[in-house]
Amino acid sequence: MKEKGWTRVLNKMLIFSIFMLTVFTLMVRDAQAAVKVDVEKIEIVGNDVLAAGRSTTYKANVTPSNATNKGVLWSVVPENSGATITAAGALKIDAKCTLNSIEVIATSKDNKEILEKKKVAINSTAIETINVLDDKGDSVLGKTITLYRTKITDNTKIDTIVTPSITWVNKNAIIDYKAYKFISSDENLVTVDQEGHIQVTGNTTGKATIKCQAIDGTKDGNGKLLTKSFIVKVIEPVEHIEITGNELVGGLNSVKYTASAFPASATNKKLVWSVYPENKGVNISKTGVLSVTKDCQIDSVNVIAKADEDSAVYTTKKVAINKAGIKAINFDDNNGNRVGKTINLYRVKVTEETPVDYKLNANITWKMDGVTGKNCPYVFSSSDERIATVDQSGYVVVTGEMTGKCTIKCVAIDGSKNQNGVVIQKSVEINVTNPLSKLELSIPDGRSKYVAKGSAIKLAVKKIADYGATPAKTLKFTSSNVSVATVDGNGVVTFKADSYSPVTITATVNDDTKVSGSIELIATNVIKNIQLGYIPSDRANTNKISMLEVSDAPIEFPLTFNAPDQASASIKAVCPEFTVTSNMPEYIEASFENGIVKLWPKKEILNKNVEIIIKPKDGTKFSAKWLFRVEMPEELILEEYDVSTLLKNSVIIDVFNDEDETVVIEEIEDETSENIPSDAESDSEELTDEYREDESIEEETGDMD
Repeated sequence: MKEKGWTRVLNKMLIFSIFMLTVFTLMVRDAQAAVKVDVEKIEIVGNDVLAAGRSTTYKANVTPSNATNKGVLWSVVPENSGATITAAGALKIDAKCTLNSIEVIATSKDNKEILEKKKVAINSTAIETINVLDDKGDSVLGKTITLYRTKITDNTKIDTIVTPSITWVNKNAIIDYKAYKFISSDENLVTVDQEGHIQVTGNTTGKATIKCQAIDGTKDGNGKLLTKSFIVKVIEPVEHIEITGNELVGGLNSVKYTASAFPASATNKKLVWSVYPENKGVNISKTGVLSVTKDCQIDSVNVIAKADEDSAVYTTKKVAINKAGIKAINFDDNNGNRVGKTINLYRVKVTEETPVDYKLNANITWKMDGVTGKNCPYVFSSSDERIATVDQSGYVVVTGEMTGKCTIKCVAIDGSKNQNGVVIQKSVEINVTNPLSKLELSIPDGRSKYVAKGSAIKLAVKKIADYGATPAKTLKFTSSNVSVATVDGNGVVTFKADSYSPVTITATVNDDTKVSGSIELIATNVIKNIQLGYIPSDRANTNKISMLEVSDAPIEFPLTFNAPDQASASIKAVCPEFTVTSNMPEYIEASFENGIVKLWPKKEILNKNVEIIIKPKDGTKFSAKWLFRVEMPEELILEEYDVSTLLKNSVIIDVFNDEDETVVIEEIEDETSENIPSDAESDSEELTDEYREDESIEEETGDMD
């Protein structure tokens, strides 16, 4: 019931809102109607010329467009003189009207002082027919006049003049006023003035309609203004021509030439071929095929290509003529011996006898006995100039860039072909090989040049040639000091000494070049244990947990080795290169540089252990792992711990104090910790006296527990 009551209230409110909106709208409309907009100006649109016996209608444009009363009153001056106009602006000139002109007047109905006058000239007779003639006197109606977008030569017209030829109703009448006008359908393409001068704009190509239209009121059979028209077509002219084809043609040969007309947008690209001089034993077809007969009398000819639409646009290519063509090509060496299919050369001249170049002599057999060519009828080329180059005398030179095979060809360029229509040619294969020039020995990833006594390292060897592919070569390895390290035939080096003893390992190519490469390695002491800063070595690889406080910068922990015999470890130096990793870098970020481990506690973690693992790159399997947790600063203070909590979790706290920092170490029984290695257990027995004093803290705490 309550919902229905609210519905009735809402409906009444909606009806009242609609009523108030309607009232407001009517008030606004009445207010607008009360504001009168006066006429300011009138413009008359219509014919400037009208012939006796013709009629036309004028239009009055009133300003402003929102004037309250746009009505006008039409009149003519003088009145009653053969010209009448209706209330709708329809003007009619009587056929017997003798006036030379009249005034058409449009007066505002709203304000009689606002009016516009238009002078209308009157011809005594009207147009009967219209014709348009070109500059030769021929009619262009229904035809197409072709012009060019731009002027290239005198033959490429960019404008023309047409003349209207008018037949009047009264052939004897004197015409005082021009009774027609020219119109272009596309003034972006061509323009036309009222004298019939048609001119290309140069903007584009295409077609436009030019109209000659009666403006004296004469209409055609459909009641439209009498209009006659023709088409103007604007095309892109050929600006220049390029000929491509042989520079030389031999006797009894035929060669196809091609020519391209530019620009690419040229409308008519048709070309006309010719040669000069003519009738000398050299002919060219309509398709550009040049032929040399056996009776040829000249050593060169000019090949000409002209634009079909404009003979003033042409180009010429001079072609040399040999009176005989090629029948066959063979290769001879400098001793006159015929060259085989393959010539072996070398990239590097390692001895005086090593060939790095070769002279090919082209031996030509001509098509006509006793007739040779004056011009060289062939050209040499290399299929891969990175391997070997060849000049036009046939001199082949190894580039030294790379090894491999390439083909040297000698190809006829005078149009000579075999019976299958294939260009006459001869080829030979050049095979270039390359001795090794350099060996580079390198250390594999994850290792360093420091190798612990008793460990081994397999060196990587990169065989390098100065350029290109590497040939297969065997190597021999040697050690500069076998008492420090030995090396086998596969490059595996085994160390016998320590104490930073250096040794040079050399690899030598097993050929006459004796190319070699060396690398220095250093023997180091075996790492038994590591002390991380002030955290003793026996904390590594155990379930003892060290606490760190969240810090805005890394904390530095210097590394010391092989406690308690650290002095000896300094003399017999260990590998200085390590990898340090954190299993949870989002909590503790770990890095190593110059013997310093940097641990950056970034955020608190109390329920999980962060593992920091340190491994040397010396070939041993030694690895030391420390467990850490991170707390907020000053939150882990012994006095604040509840004794029952300590008992429950078996928490033992060791505090190592230093002038610069305090490292809080917490030992928690962690069932998830890995088994403690036996060597770590033995190391834990070698605690320093200082740490044994600190160990009493754990015992006292245990008693208290």
